[in-house]
Amino acid sequence: MLAGWVVLQRRTAQPLVRPAMLTDRRTLVPTIAGLMTGIALFASFLAVLQYVQTPPEIAGYGFGASVLEASVVYLLPGGIAGILVAPVAGTVVTRVGALPTLLAGAASGVVGFLLLAFLRGEPWQVVLAGLLTQLSVTVAYAALPALVVQAVHEDETGVANAVNSIARSVGQALGSTVAVTLIAATLDPATGYPSASAFTGVGLVGALATLAVLAVAALGMVADRRGGGPRRAGPLTGVEEATARAGEWSPVSGIR
Repeated sequence: MLAGWVVLQRRTAQPLVRPAMLTDRRTLVPTIAGLMTGIALFASFLAVLQYVQTPPEIAGYGFGASVLEASVVYLLPGGIAGILVAPVAGTVVTRVGALPTLLAGAASGVVGFLLLAFLRGEPWQVVLAGLLTQLSVTVAYAALPALVVQAVHEDETGVANAVNSIARSVGQALGSTVAVTLIAATLDPATGYPSASAFTGVGLVGALATLAVLAVAALGMVADRRGGGPRRAGPLTGVEEATARAGEWSPVSGIR
């Protein structure tokens, strides 16, 4: 079906989505980054919630947190940080550039997921890991719209942002699927809880996803330097700044 759609769009005088736009390097960077950031978002969310609510006296790990405690103590800090950081991240995107900002955010996510994978024995460690991963998502979603606007023609900004939004949504679906699969695959029939290794696996999946974001951001910076740098300011400069500053509401942790 997808192949047929591409053929149809190629033969249409005014296609809904220009196929060449989807394969352009400058469009692929935010598309891949959006996909991987979506994976990281739900991997972090599901792993943290499941881990902190597990009773340590039964499973040998976790903190036995209630649903309210898990939300307020372990997820809310990331949501608050996102609200505070989103406008700042938008300013950084405007002044420094979207790719360097995306790279810095991805580095934060890699550290957070490695903490979640290997250093989660204390509550503060899980809070810090969740904070770093949520900051990574917040920064990414500030940088991605600016990258999309820079990459396409003025009359394609709406379609391009829609494609990027779909990539993020697909990533979120994949992230939740992978996390739940890893957790469910290690359920101990005796306790009804997954083994601790499941959370190591989810943390590594998140680290790999954010590492992929870091890699495409770095490759994009290298390509921009070889090609003479990013696109110069034009009629859509104000749009880029507005989209970078605007937060996007997340059902997981508020502004992202």
